[in-house]
Amino acid sequence: MRDGLVGRAGDRVALPHGERKTMPPIRISGRLRNSLRAVFLLSTLWLAVQGQPGLAQTLSAADRSEISNVTDLLRLALVEADGGALMATIPPAIARHLAERAGLSFGVFENRFTSGFESAIRPLDIVDARFDLDAATVGTTEGGAPYALIPTETIMRSGSRGRYRFASQTLALRDGGLWYLVQLTEAGDAELVREVYPDFADVALEVAPAITVQ
Repeated sequence: MRDGLVGRAGDRVALPHGERKTMPPIRISGRLRNSLRAVFLLSTLWLAVQGQPGLAQTLSAADRSEISNVTDLLRLALVEADGGALMATIPPAIARHLAERAGLSFGVFENRFTSGFESAIRPLDIVDARFDLDAATVGTTEGGAPYALIPTETIMRSGSRGRYRFASQTLALRDGGLWYLVQLTEAGDAELVREVYPDFADVALEVAPAITVQ
């Protein structure tokens, strides 16, 4: 170590005229130690936040309005058993992927999908579907794609048994500049999203629907 440079505690320091002296231990006050610990924790939290996709953000007024319009369309599809309305809410890339998986042209797939949906949904007697945008988890994927996870309630009627409340999540994502929806009601729904949109690989798409009797 060169003359005049400060070393670590316990190092021997060269002084003028060849004299040597052992440096005393460095003492840090409790207040300084706590301050350093706080800075370290804040830095760690900041890095953790920056490294995770999908953390809470806010929707712009324009995005919120467009998503609200699409959720209104999905509500219509569920309550009125309207397959055409449902088809309009599904991301085109997912619809094309499903058609290719089935080995069908898109037109044939669309006809079968809409008619199959209408036949399956009518007996359920869905009376309402609610999408809580105020409680949505909003974020972006690692690739910068925006999304919102919307708490969803679907109310079904079952004759003398009363009403059932089906709680789930609906994923809103933007494709080609427009917002679309994917209902997350089973594990296959999350897997489908990740197949078509690999950016969602690290986004927590919770699929844990719950049914309660009202």
